[in-house]
Amino acid sequence: MCKRDHTTKTVGAFHVTQPEPGIFVWTTPSGHTYRRETNGTTTLIAIRPPRHATPEPTHHDKDDAPPPF
Repeated sequence: MCKRDHTTKTVGAFHVTQPEPGIFVWTTPSGHTYRRETNGTTTLIAIRPPRHATPEPTHHDKDDAPPPF
């Protein structure tokens, strides 16, 4: 990892994993995930909500149900 990338990772704004030697998977604060190859190419893998985003409720109480029209 170059000095700039190492600093970015260390500050903690980005999350990085290394699934295999020389390959890095970066997740940005906005939830975009990129794969950086050993040849320097970068590919967008996924766009997810940021880690700090509030998840949507997974169930509804009958009092929360929309009106029947």
